[in-house]
Amino acid sequence: MVGIVIVSHSEKLAEGVVELAKQMTAGKGVVIRGAGGLEDGSLGTSFEKILNAINEAYSEDGLLILMDLGSAIMTTQMCIESLPEDMRAKIKLCNAPLVEGAVAAAAAAAQGLSLDEVKKQAENVPLIKVQEESVEVMEAPRGENVASVDVQLVNPTGLHARPASLFVQLASKFKSKVMVQNISAKKPPADAKSIMDMAVNGTAEKGEWIRITAEGEDAQEAVMVLKELVESGFGELEEDEVKVVVKEEAALSEKGVFRGTGVYPGYVVAPAFVYRREEVKVSASIKGTPEEELKKLEEAIEASIKEVEELKDKLSREGDPKVALIFDFHAMVLKDEKMLNEAKSLINRGLSAGEAISKVLEEWARKLEEQGTDLMKGRASDLRDMARRVLKALEGRKTDGVSVEGKVVLIADELLPSEAASLDRNTIAGIAVSRGGTTSHAAILARMWGIPSVVGLGPGILDIPQGTLVALDAADGKLIVNPSANEIELLERKQRELEVAEEELKGKAMEPALTVDGHRVEVVANVGNIDSVAETIEYGAEGIGLLRTEFLFVDRDEMPSEEEQYQAYKRVAEIMGKRPVVIRTLDVGGDKPLAYVPMEREDNPFLGVRAIRLQRLYPELLKTQIKAILRAGIYGNLKLMLPMVANLEEVRWVKTIVDECKEELKAKGVEFASNIEMGIMVEIPSAALMSDLLAKEVDFFSIGTNDLTQYALACDRGNKNLAYLFDSMDPAVLRLIKLTVDGAHAHGKWVGVCGEMAGEKEAIPVLIGLGVDELSMNAKLIPAAKALIRRISYEELKLLAQDALRLGTAKEVRELVIKRCGL
Repeated sequence: MVGIVIVSHSEKLAEGVVELAKQMTAGKGVVIRGAGGLEDGSLGTSFEKILNAINEAYSEDGLLILMDLGSAIMTTQMCIESLPEDMRAKIKLCNAPLVEGAVAAAAAAAQGLSLDEVKKQAENVPLIKVQEESVEVMEAPRGENVASVDVQLVNPTGLHARPASLFVQLASKFKSKVMVQNISAKKPPADAKSIMDMAVNGTAEKGEWIRITAEGEDAQEAVMVLKELVESGFGELEEDEVKVVVKEEAALSEKGVFRGTGVYPGYVVAPAFVYRREEVKVSASIKGTPEEELKKLEEAIEASIKEVEELKDKLSREGDPKVALIFDFHAMVLKDEKMLNEAKSLINRGLSAGEAISKVLEEWARKLEEQGTDLMKGRASDLRDMARRVLKALEGRKTDGVSVEGKVVLIADELLPSEAASLDRNTIAGIAVSRGGTTSHAAILARMWGIPSVVGLGPGILDIPQGTLVALDAADGKLIVNPSANEIELLERKQRELEVAEEELKGKAMEPALTVDGHRVEVVANVGNIDSVAETIEYGAEGIGLLRTEFLFVDRDEMPSEEEQYQAYKRVAEIMGKRPVVIRTLDVGGDKPLAYVPMEREDNPFLGVRAIRLQRLYPELLKTQIKAILRAGIYGNLKLMLPMVANLEEVRWVKTIVDECKEELKAKGVEFASNIEMGIMVEIPSAALMSDLLAKEVDFFSIGTNDLTQYALACDRGNKNLAYLFDSMDPAVLRLIKLTVDGAHAHGKWVGVCGEMAGEKEAIPVLIGLGVDELSMNAKLIPAAKALIRRISYEELKLLAQDALRLGTAKEVRELVIKRCGL
């Protein structure tokens, strides 16, 4: 944030103006300093006082100085002339009334505005306007080389660390200047290519709208690709995470009992291991030249990045590839040019490498904390974790993990991500921390690893003597010190009951989904990468209803070879065994282009060259993929599915391509599966209307309800002004689904649903009643979906579906389902 200095002939006047201005910042941490009077308190202006105030309030975002009388201006100008050139460039004198200008400047600085904007508001905006806390929303640009799009955050935790790092990675691939603004919260625009700027100004919560603007030769492509990333939910790690506000001041609520907030349920009785983090001090005594300090910093950052990459590799090798993704944010921050430039500037002003990196990362951490959310406090911990790592690297040391012996309950003030990642899950029976929140990366790790954990227990837990017997009730969010025999017996019984219940749920998830009157519905999973395949079985998936293959094609400069694709599909087939695996061919287009496929810019890429239409322009894309699938088919039960099919002619064309691929493989003597089934995605209304004819040409249908809804209702699901329209439970969409089912069943073909609708509890009864044979969803939703299916009657659901088709709105349909099914 921009710093502010008040220069006055009167010490008391300067102090009063500073106090008044601070009240306008709403605690946002704007640094405001006064320089009033002479050293003895008499009236006048002091060179030394002004210089000290400038050094204290100076920020890399700039410094604004307001003055009262003529000599104050002259003395201030003399001070500025004595400063280094890089500092002088970021300091502006303000020609505004002292009191009104200071109030306006403080309010503007608290909004995160630029130095020029803060100066402008101080000089031009009436006092009544300075209390506004929002900034103007960027206007959607116009012109040949500019583009803009508004998109809503759909992933549960919004645009934060890992999604932000993915966003920055993708934005950085384009030549255009890319900016992002949270238009719901009216935050300042953020540079989409700076992870630090995104972490502070570019954040947004689920449901909020952001505006992505780009200016340059590839602007249109940039905004469409980034829009697709946001709409896809970033493939987010914390997709099922629930936000809970944690009160860190939670304290001893009764004798020997601390209360907090549970992160992952479970009951543990074990000795306490109180972890006290080694303090890493910033040394300023031994300091080289700016060039030497800069070299030391660059080497330490390079060593830290290497450590982070090694930690990621270790976690991936141990079977935790998703956990490893947490540290993408760490690596990107350490590589961030803005962060490094700020540290360089501080080194050039005389700070040591350690002082510089500590000051920069602590400032960014403070900015995140000022946003007030539990999520941002967690990301501030990430930044402090990185600062510790770099400081240790400056000392030539590596960052150590947490080492314990025997089964213990780990007690700590807070666990930094690198500390949590180093935990030995064989020795840590439970985790209890005094601070931190449920959305911190440490909490996410504990939840993913299934370690009973409680956060926000208060600082009193740090006084528990080492080795004291404690009982952790993570379900109720409490820690009991020296539990009684009865308390121990109760918690141990609860843990046994919990384990039995989990085993029963897991066991039932493996069973088929049969309605009370014996009708079977196949429940399978949607998968977007190989790492997620195995876990689908653990959740009870009877197969994979949609394997998205885009993960093999994106973020690279050349098309994946037939061999590379073959090995990937073979691996999936081997994991799934006899279970069916439906592989969707490449589904990309103008909204998510490939670097190695030439594509013209389209005004409406969703109605343009995409999916099967793109493959028709570049048949080699399709042929290479089909041959890989045919070869891998001998290792399992693979099926081929075509996206975005609009008519019969497209299906017949693909069938000729499949025949050509078989002939080529046969000519080379390559073994392949000759009887792989081929189906299509029904996501265009024309396919639903022609389903009776299409069913003669293919083996199955899979309805993509997201796009079917979008096309049927002519409603862009990313358009905030049309949010009231987009609902897959709309009777018009249900009628298209019914048409598709009837057309398929008339020819003995099965129908699945692989859109988000398949996993919605209110939609499942209607889909089954309409005759859908298979539901494909996020694997984690499968146990609950099967449990729902087992308690409803198929005959009653058919009547429910008939009644739903007669209704006029999606709201009426949902109300009917809730009433009939007791949801």
